[in-house]
Amino acid sequence: MQHQQIKLQNNLETLFINSPGSTAASIQIWFRAGSALETGKDKGIAHFLEHMFFKGTPTRPGAAIAHEVESLGGEMNAFTSFDYTCYYINSPNEHLPKM
Repeated sequence: MQHQQIKLQNNLETLFINSPGSTAASIQIWFRAGSALETGKDKGIAHFLEHMFFKGTPTRPGAAIAHEVESLGGEMNAFTSFDYTCYYINSPNEHLPKM
């Protein structure tokens, strides 16, 4: 397995992992946001935002995004933990450029 860590100009840290011979691809976005980092009025906001993410946008409804991913054999989901939230898309690796 090969990996490369790159910090973009906007300070976003990226990690690319290449596993030769794998037939699957995964795109993941991790945020330092979870219940352990929330206080007072913020309690539950990371989990709430996780659900809002899948509502889509005015120009791309959530159902349209899900249909596009699923039509290529992919799946998208998310989870919130104590100190992080992860959004991901898994797909056959031949469709990675379309994800």
